[in-house]
Amino acid sequence: MLAVAHTHSLADFLQDHQTHLDRLRETRMPEVLTINGQAEVVLLDAQTYQELCTRVEQAEFLTAVRAGYAAAERGETRSAEAFFAEFLEQHGIPR
Repeated sequence: MLAVAHTHSLADFLQDHQTHLDRLRETRMPEVLTINGQAEVVLLDAQTYQELCTRVEQAEFLTAVRAGYAAAERGETRSAEAFFAEFLEQHGIPR
């Protein structure tokens, strides 16, 4: 089971969805909905979801930058001139 403070059954949510939505808006904490005792759905308010997406994008960007930097440190780079020459050739673009 997910370690989330607010875990409720889907049936409970369906019976009293307004209370759940009010809690989400107020606390901005995720809520797990279960079906037959198994975690099935995680609910987030829109702002929290957007912030989570932004954090993931930033983390992926930093990972790519670090990988590029590490490749450069290992000497796995080429000049822009070499790259563009190959690119133009591959795409049949005249120089």
